[in-house]
Amino acid sequence: MFDIFPLDAPWQSVRQKQFTDLCHLSENDVHVWLLDISAAGYRERDFLITLDANERERAGGYRFPDDRTRFITRRVLQRMILGAYLSVSPQQVKFRHAAGAKPQLYNDNKTALEFNLSFSQNEALLAISKNTVLGVDLEQPQAGRALDLVAKENFTENEHELFHGKVGPEWLQVFYVLWTRKEAMLKAIGQGLSLSPLLLETTSDAAPVQLKGAAADFRSDTGWYATTFSTAGGAIASIVTEGKEPRLSFFRLSQNETI
Repeated sequence: MFDIFPLDAPWQSVRQKQFTDLCHLSENDVHVWLLDISAAGYRERDFLITLDANERERAGGYRFPDDRTRFITRRVLQRMILGAYLSVSPQQVKFRHAAGAKPQLYNDNKTALEFNLSFSQNEALLAISKNTVLGVDLEQPQAGRALDLVAKENFTENEHELFHGKVGPEWLQVFYVLWTRKEAMLKAIGQGLSLSPLLLETTSDAAPVQLKGAAADFRSDTGWYATTFSTAGGAIASIVTEGKEPRLSFFRLSQNETI
């Protein structure tokens, strides 16, 4: 049976003094970090020195100050957290960006870490694992007529049956559970929207994502496991991992607790 209600994730609030003590992973562990990226009262100059030249250039390209603030903050917090897992400074974290692929850590960091980042408004999610391929998507639910068209163009016939009898908030919840799972799956396999979401089907918790057509090339012998949950800010998120059900830990890190 398909559960349309996201998991009420047990978020553990993390203070700065606890930060590095938590950044250790065993096999099958997946750590999910909820980040406040509003960064009220932060000093941009202090944050910018943490970023590399490419990130600073991208930050300068934002037209609106709030968008620039969110970009800088999520990139700095991502570096801080990954650096803690790698036992290096935030500035020493190095990324590799292949065309059309999700960001990865450079091999010279000598790590088997997998990570993925998603953001919506003032919240961001950073998922981290050891040797487990993953993808994460975060969306702030918004009602609108356009969603009907999005559902029609991106959901399969079997998925449309899940909307039967649902109206208002329940319809919206079904939409975002399905949508975030598809987005997380596409990010896990590093395809973004280069593959049609119609090639991915999620109609039950037992078999969260079925891969069809051209997407079948990304099938895994161990399968793909999806978990959908909510955040403190009311967003809906899904994480998709390769293999058996992961051991999830949920940490909430606010900007005021870390900077």
